[in-house]
Amino acid sequence: MGTRLSVDLLFLAFIGAVASWFSHAPEDPPARAAYLCGPIIVVGRVATQLENALVDDGNTIAPTPPWRPDPGRVCLRLVIRLSEPPSN
Repeated sequence: MGTRLSVDLLFLAFIGAVASWFSHAPEDPPARAAYLCGPIIVVGRVATQLENALVDDGNTIAPTPPWRPDPGRVCLRLVIRLSEPPSN
């Protein structure tokens, strides 16, 4: 099997896994948002922890600026807004 075919099959498997994951999302907008934004929330927390560990300037816990956007909350708001039925 050629490398090109292997990459194509791997890509198709990835697309199938993502489509399956999306199809199992709950119907309730808040539950759907929590389900779909779960990976973004986890990655955002890990990135924040890593950044705080790298730039703590000798502090035990580096302060997180209050103006910094939280990607998890932004994702939750966006998914809930998109999941709501349109109002006429």
